[in-house]
Amino acid sequence: MEYNEEHIRLMMIERLAGTISAPEDEALEALIRGNADVRRQWRALQDTFDTPAARTALDSVPERQQRVWENIEDGRGEIAQRQFKVGRVAKLVRIAVAAVILGAIAAGTLYLLQRPKDQPLKTMRVPAQVQLKLANGQTINISGAGNTISLGAGQLQNNNKTLSYNGADESNAGTNTLTVPVGMDYKILLSDGTEVWLNAVTTLRFPFKFNGSTREISINGEAYLKVAKDAKHPFIVHTPHSSVQVLGTAFNVNSYDSGQVKVSLVDGAVELKAGKGVATLKPGQQGVCEAGRSITVQSFDEKDILSWMQGVQVFYNAPVQEINSVLARWYGVTVIVDNPRLEKERFTGFIERGKPLKTFLEQMKMTTAMDYYFEEGVLHLK
Repeated sequence: MEYNEEHIRLMMIERLAGTISAPEDEALEALIRGNADVRRQWRALQDTFDTPAARTALDSVPERQQRVWENIEDGRGEIAQRQFKVGRVAKLVRIAVAAVILGAIAAGTLYLLQRPKDQPLKTMRVPAQVQLKLANGQTINISGAGNTISLGAGQLQNNNKTLSYNGADESNAGTNTLTVPVGMDYKILLSDGTEVWLNAVTTLRFPFKFNGSTREISINGEAYLKVAKDAKHPFIVHTPHSSVQVLGTAFNVNSYDSGQVKVSLVDGAVELKAGKGVATLKPGQQGVCEAGRSITVQSFDEKDILSWMQGVQVFYNAPVQEINSVLARWYGVTVIVDNPRLEKERFTGFIERGKPLKTFLEQMKMTTAMDYYFEEGVLHLK
């Protein structure tokens, strides 16, 4: 969900006053954690309210809130009129609380969050969460969870963006789903010691414990795997259009394109199956599977293919559609190409996930004939 600056300020004020709703408190906390500007503003507002005038005003908030409710309740006994309370009353209470607090600021402090009248509102998105959906249907927001999460007789360890499971609780059997959202990456350590590093907008289906003669998982998106060796239990990765079988190896699998899967082998050996086609890859080779077509084997540059793990996406002679898909995954932005000519052009460059989107767009603008603008949160290329 998106919040503009004014809404964020009001949520901060309500948190200080103790009147914020639980959903908005969670949203504000996510914004504070995920956005440096919001975090700075929250700290500034906290410092602003550490004054006698502000504390006196805050102490009066509950009394003024009650008067607002009483004024609205007077003469509004009918059921139909009480429906008004759900939305409008809540808004009026907010206004009353905000007025009290802003009055305290005006009494002796500077409101550090004021913005110039001619400056447009910025819109900020609540950071998405890495979600784990258990086989029993329970969903856990891993991003906001602590280091240890109890699951019956077992435990999930969530340390340094890496998830692992300890325990043999039969109630946690079945297939779980780990989903990594826009702009994030995440790592999981499977029960056999296999490491799976998931890129943004990627889903992994896996069990907490492997049973049977094979170790099987499913990936939709992009991931890098370092598979633990176990000759007696082959490791099988299912993708939308293929499957990869290994004993112990390191490789990257990319199925972002709905009609194509790329498997890039770094070390060891893999057998790639798609339809009736089978190909055995050697290190440095990439197998490309397209729906209804045979497997194509080609060489690849490991530095470029695995750059996403370092927060960098490299483009060599890439079409604008490929760039747009990365912008959507890394920044959650919708892209519209206004100039049809751009559809035929190719671009070379790179994106650093830790830097603002505008940095990349300005680089593109300087090195190509492309220009850009934003309209209602949508990025337009022209």
